[in-house]
Amino acid sequence: MYFSQPSRFEEFVLLSYDATNAKSISLSEWLSTKNNVGGIKSLGTILGFYYGIELNAFIHANNTSFKRVDVQCDDQMQNMLQMHRIDGFVVEKTVALQMKKIYLTHR
Repeated sequence: MYFSQPSRFEEFVLLSYDATNAKSISLSEWLSTKNNVGGIKSLGTILGFYYGIELNAFIHANNTSFKRVDVQCDDQMQNMLQMHRIDGFVVEKTVALQMKKIYLTHR
């Protein structure tokens, strides 16, 4: 069998409503803090999406420390974040950069 070399490696980032100071924080650190109303954080994920071995294992191992909200697509997660229905979501970095451009253009 022959497998080609990947053209890029996916890198995931956490987008959250409370990221006003834009500091770097791990997902486990972020989930260990309370949300704006003092409850556990809600994390948006795309239904059926494979986030990779490490991230999928982390999500399943820590699923009692946060509320998981499965949605259909990135746009739905972004809308839910803007309406404060979720506290954050994990998305591929290039998608996050595109979302940022769109958000800043329509602001």
